Order: sequence, then structure tokens, then C-alpha cells
Amino acid sequence: MKHELTIEQTKMLRETNVITPKEIAYVMGDLLVIENVITGQKRTQTHALVERVLGQNNRKLLKD
Repeated sequence: MKHELTIEQTKMLRETNVITPKEIAYVMGDLLVIENVITGQKRTQTHALVERVLGQNNRKLLKD
């Protein structure tokens, strides 16, 4: 399932040079998918990078 990032998360990825201004990113499974909006070329990053850069924001607490 594809999960869109928040504006703050996208900004953080750009500030840390994980993505360029011409790229967008989203989470699919345990991968961060980075797509160039001009060329359509995609690349991926592992879950470890997602956790390091995006931090705890992706975790959800399930309640009964």
C-alpha cells in the first residue's frame, strides 16, 4: 500500500539531500520510493533510511 508523506517529512528529506527538488517520495511497504517527476525514473531506499530520516512519525499506535 502506498503512503504519502507529509509536507514536513518531504521538506526534511530535501533538507537532508535524500531527495532533490525535482523528486517526490512515498512509502510503499518497507521502502521509501523516490520518483523524479520530470523523467519518471524511480529509485528506492531501505526502511532503515526511512526510520532515520522520518523518525517516529510513521509509527502508529493501535488501541483496542
